Amino acid sequence: MNSIKIILVIFSGLLFHSCETNSPEHCDGKRDLRLQLINNSNEYICFFTSYFYPDTISYNAIFNRSGPLGVAEPNSAITLSTLCDWDGYFQNQIASDTLMIFIIETESTTYSELDKEWKSLMKEHTVLKRFDLTLDSLYKLNWTIIYP
Repeated sequence: MNSIKIILVIFSGLLFHSCETNSPEHCDGKRDLRLQLINNSNEYICFFTSYFYPDTISYNAIFNRSGPLGVAEPNSAITLSTLCDWDGYFQNQIASDTLMIFIIETESTTYSELDKEWKSLMKEHTVLKRFDLTLDSLYKLNWTIIYP
């Protein structure tokens, strides 16, 4: 479980651009660990994010170009982080003001297995749920997203 969390933090950093280089006035160099994804299902799920809301063409491009962000074990919680605060990230990186989080079904139990499975997931587009989240909605949800 700890190795999955470490991998998640690393890939979150790769996915989300650093506020330090793009908007230093909003970045204190500390990770923002408020956003939690809770997997209340009995299945492994993977997830990835996009901030091209509502553009499904961009979704397809991102889905085909990027890899998964992480794997969530059954009945567990995972932190999605940025390299600076989420408020600054929304203000400076998400022009649409909406972050999309896609939940994908998977049989993989580790990130390395999921990485190998990613190409077949791309073809199937087995999206179980899509969350469209504004900064306002994240505050109202107390930074906790619950699947299913």
